[in-house]
Formats: sequence, C-alpha cells, structure tokens
Amino acid sequence: METALNLLAADYPLICSLYPSTKEQQKLKDILTLLEPIEAATKLLSATLYLTIDEIHLVFLNIQDFLNSYIGQEEFFQNMVAASIHQKLEEYWNIMDKSSIVSAILDPRTKLKIFNRTEVTNIKNVVQEIIDQCKD
Repeated sequence: METALNLLAADYPLICSLYPSTKEQQKLKDILTLLEPIEAATKLLSATLYLTIDEIHLVFLNIQDFLNSYIGQEEFFQNMVAASIHQKLEEYWNIMDKSSIVSAILDPRTKLKIFNRTEVTNIKNVVQEIIDQCKD
C-alpha cells in the first residue's frame, strides 16, 4: 500500500500534509520489524496443543537475541523500544527461569542443547539446590 499512498499524497495536498515524513515512515517500519518475531511467537505458542515450558524458554531466548541485535544501533530508530521490550521480557523471564530450566533439561528433545556454557553452570547449581532441598 505504500506506493499507492505515496501517489495519493502526491496528488492531494491535504493528504500530503497528513502523510508521515520519511523519518516517521522509517520509524513505523522499524517498529514493525521489532513486532514481527513477537507476532510469530504468539502464533506459534497459541497454536501448540501441548505447550511445554522448554518451548517457551526457547522462544523467549530467540526473541531476546533478536532484540539484542537492534539495541544500541543508532541507525535503527526504535532501538530504545527494543531495549524497553527486552528489559520487560527479562523481568518476566527472571520470574519463570528456575522452573523452566528444570523442565527444559528434563525434556529429552532439548536437554542442555538450548543453553550456552555459562547457563549450563547455572543450571547445575539450580538442580543441585533442588536436590539438596529434597534431601532435607
């Protein structure tokens, strides 16, 4: 629709005055770029009949990695929005993290594949804490 709207704005001065500037158009495109993987994650998680916490873990990690790629990029107009979304997801993730770690490593499909080396060390500590609590 962008091409048609540009032609319409070129023909009608009133529409042209209301039409977003090039910078505003780029901001809109950048926000859509940020929202695409969140939309895809929502559709994926909503469509899954037997959703497991490790699947949510994987989706959260992918979205956070995606957002990290835009945070700090000066040429990306919505880098502050990316940082804000990332921060909020991080807050939510901290709430869910311990329980999701245990279920993710117990799932034979993923085990430790979705974690980096630093996370594996933390996971071992969490599992050890759980084992210690069960002994008491």
